Amino acid sequence: MRKKSIFKSSLILIASIIVISCKKDDIASPSTPSTNTGTDLGTFAGVIQVNDDPQTNAGNINNATVNVKLNGTVATITVKGNLGVDREYTGNVISNASGITNISISKQTKPSVKNAGSSLIIQGNNLSIQITVLDETVKVIELFKTNEITLSGKLALIGSNLVKL
Repeated sequence: MRKKSIFKSSLILIASIIVISCKKDDIASPSTPSTNTGTDLGTFAGVIQVNDDPQTNAGNINNATVNVKLNGTVATITVKGNLGVDREYTGNVISNASGITNISISKQTKPSVKNAGSSLIIQGNNLSIQITVLDETVKVIELFKTNEITLSGKLALIGSNLVKL
């Protein structure tokens, strides 16, 4: 009988400790801004080519910079360039070992929120990125020319061997 009392008392004590130690503010909600700025993996510069689907037009985002920040396994990717290009994407780290970081891109968060796809790889001082997004519009410099064109619809942004600043 005494063993049952001790056992029940122990369970009640453990449950009480768990309830007391788990406050509501221990769990961050998605709408709560993070105070942790995360790890900055760097800013990379180069040219990003943009194609529409079914690849009837193509152009470049010249003077492009791609900044990558990690907050745990969540990555924030900022793409900026000439002609007012300013976009932000989020994704998840697939692997981060031996100097190679592989990120799966899943959302565009700026200038508007929508699904996106593809990936980003950082190896040493080089970054390669491919982003696909539907129903988007971007101003670019037409390939092999100097005039500005606007691409819209399903777009693919591709940048290879961007170099760390």
